[in-house]
Amino acid sequence: MLKSLLVVGLLAAVCFGREIHPKRWHPLSDQMINFINKINTTWKAGRNFDKSISMSYIRGLMGVNPKSKEYRLPEFVHEEIPDDLPESFDAREKWSHCASINLIRDQSTCGSCWAFGAAEAMSDRVCIHSEGKIQVDISAEDLLDCCDSCGDGCNGGFPPAAWEYWKESGLVSGGLYGTPDGCKPYSLAPCEHHTKGSLPNCTGTVPTPKCVHLCRKGYGKDYQADKHFGKKVSAVCNLMPHGGPRFKRGCNSNHEGPFSNKWRKPPGKICHESARVLGGGKKPERRKSRYTHTSHLKS
Repeated sequence: MLKSLLVVGLLAAVCFGREIHPKRWHPLSDQMINFINKINTTWKAGRNFDKSISMSYIRGLMGVNPKSKEYRLPEFVHEEIPDDLPESFDAREKWSHCASINLIRDQSTCGSCWAFGAAEAMSDRVCIHSEGKIQVDISAEDLLDCCDSCGDGCNGGFPPAAWEYWKESGLVSGGLYGTPDGCKPYSLAPCEHHTKGSLPNCTGTVPTPKCVHLCRKGYGKDYQADKHFGKKVSAVCNLMPHGGPRFKRGCNSNHEGPFSNKWRKPPGKICHESARVLGGGKKPERRKSRYTHTSHLKS
């Protein structure tokens, strides 16, 4: 069952919640970090942003449109749940032959997590299904720019619609910014999300790049010939209550928020983040679920 979870590629709308705490605490403060960690739940809080970063900037990176819950995929329910589930699971170990599973992408200052989470899980799914014979990085750029039914590009989108688009219209290949990987590599430069590093700091938010039905210069394939399609897409249910990562709802598009029932959504919540979950477990060293795809939410 856990295998099915990782095969499909879980998209989770991450919501930062709280228990009751002094309202004067800023969500990015050390007090908030310490408060969360003292609860001793299934994950650890840390600093990914400077204290001076505005909440409006952070909300701009939360790219799952609030109306996304209106776009539901058909549900696939596992009727029989095996009893011999492993205590921990890591997709990077199970499918080590799939390079895409280890790839960490950077969405820059675009609210494109909905496209990144989907494109990454699609890439993994293709490799896993083909037993490593097909290694491709599905282009988040192509999905972000060209899916008119998926929402509003860098201003937020609908993860379920992204999967439908893959099935109906197909997506070309494309890897990281500045690389010759695929037909349409990501066009927005990576940046430091206000952490210390070698890249320039991220500033503001960027507009959605223009949709172009062309591959990069020098790529040896036509745009249409490079398309990859999904055969069938669905929301996999009945996984979380039976040993998967601790999420409050049981389908692969989670709109309420993960981690544990100790949390509730506060006023002015910071929700609507899409991510790919690579594993989890009960052992202390594996209590954190593995997330990748953005520089502000990476393993």
